[in-house]
Amino acid sequence: RRHTRFKCDWSSDVCSSDLETLNVNAGKGADTINVTTTAASVNTNIATTAGGDTVLVTNTGATSNVTITGDAGANTITVTTTGAGSVTSVAAGAGADTLTQNGSGANSGVLWNGQDDADVIRLRASGTGSATLVNGGNGNDAIEIGSVANSLDSLGGVICLDGDANLVAPTSTLSVSCDGTTVTNTLAVGDVLTIHDEGDSDANTYALTGASLTRGGLSIYFGTIETLNVNAGTGT
Repeated sequence: RRHTRFKCDWSSDVCSSDLETLNVNAGKGADTINVTTTAASVNTNIATTAGGDTVLVTNTGATSNVTITGDAGANTITVTTTGAGSVTSVAAGAGADTLTQNGSGANSGVLWNGQDDADVIRLRASGTGSATLVNGGNGNDAIEIGSVANSLDSLGGVICLDGDANLVAPTSTLSVSCDGTTVTNTLAVGDVLTIHDEGDSDANTYALTGASLTRGGLSIYFGTIETLNVNAGTGT
């Protein structure tokens, strides 16, 4: 496995104060790309090539634009946080990818595109005033919202997500029988959205519609989701 560490430091010979756009194209092996930070107010474009790659983003610069483009492999892309006012866009590529957002900066934007195959997308935290958009892509995707401790307290701003296209199998069937009459309904399991708040002990109020869930100041909007799991907290 090849390990590539990238850090933009104006004191080095790699970057200059006049740089507006940086393109990093990794090799064809199963690479690990560690992004310690990116420069503020600079465009940074990171592209992996063949093989399942790992991209670990510790932070991005304030008001920066960062794109991460995956390849056709099982990629693992993790964003710890992003800079205030920045925009980060991830396109994972084909393959069963694992995408994790552990945080984002205030008033920042993060876009996750799972693209083809069954992806796992986890939103652990997001910043105040931020916008987070998730597109699952083709395949039966698993999208999870909530911290490692299973609380929504770590999430701010607004979250929008679409499962996109799904497979017809597996399916889930419910039936009710009463006095000789049976009603049966079978649906595809498809894209699964699970909202984790079962670790929170506060007395919360949840408002659920066919396209959104709100809890306090947090709003989660969803579409093309075939299965929705809402795990409420333990408060009274």
